[in-house]
Amino acid sequence: MMAVKWRLIDSGFSHGAFNMSVDRALFENYKKGDLPVFRVYGWRPPAISLGRFQNPAKFLNMEKCAEKGISVVRRITGGGAIFHDQELTYSFVCGDDIFQGLSVKESYKEINRFLTVSYRELGIDASYHLDLAESFSATRSSFCFAGREPYDIVANGLKIGGNAQRRAHGKIFQHGSIPLSVDLEKVSEFFLDQNLVMKSGAKGILDMGASASFETIKEVIVKNFFENVSAEFFPDSLTKEEESLACEFQGKVEINAKISELA
Repeated sequence: MMAVKWRLIDSGFSHGAFNMSVDRALFENYKKGDLPVFRVYGWRPPAISLGRFQNPAKFLNMEKCAEKGISVVRRITGGGAIFHDQELTYSFVCGDDIFQGLSVKESYKEINRFLTVSYRELGIDASYHLDLAESFSATRSSFCFAGREPYDIVANGLKIGGNAQRRAHGKIFQHGSIPLSVDLEKVSEFFLDQNLVMKSGAKGILDMGASASFETIKEVIVKNFFENVSAEFFPDSLTKEEESLACEFQGKVEINAKISELA
């Protein structure tokens, strides 16, 4: 990996449509020669994000989402649905030259190391799922935390968050959920198959014994990401172009259709 300078954008807490529209804007606006971007943010109020190809009518209780004021938004990456509440989320976009020659799976192994290092620093014995499984086969699920991929991060047999990647036109985008605490009973009421959610046993890092504030966890995540990519960074904010694109995309990432229209 080549050492370069990155922009660090801390977006704070925002609603789901803004969070996903900014991720899309960063990805689509990035051009060869631009400085890479690493972003951290939170969700307020809670929201559900869907993988790029998911049909919510097949697994979400859309009426319950509407009743409880839970917005449903679509990510630019694949994977299963995530209920975002008490969590820190990261995203980044860079040229594929930074991880030159690495396949998608290989890049997950290289990139996600900053998460295992961070979790261990916070007192959680985290590993890649592939390293712990005697025999491995990927499992996919409509609920992200119930699925398993080779370089998903697990502790005590449970998956911690989820990460997804997209590549196009010589650039790599990745974002990931770092749950601090997970209330499965609360989450399950928004899914048609509540048992699937409950059986996942998903927990956040505070549930697993970490003892740190949101700000401390964010500092640990940022520090270890930039150490992992051997890069310097400087605090930055969205450019006017990125802000304009994000505003344009907000209506496109929201899913407000009635369930009969989605089926």
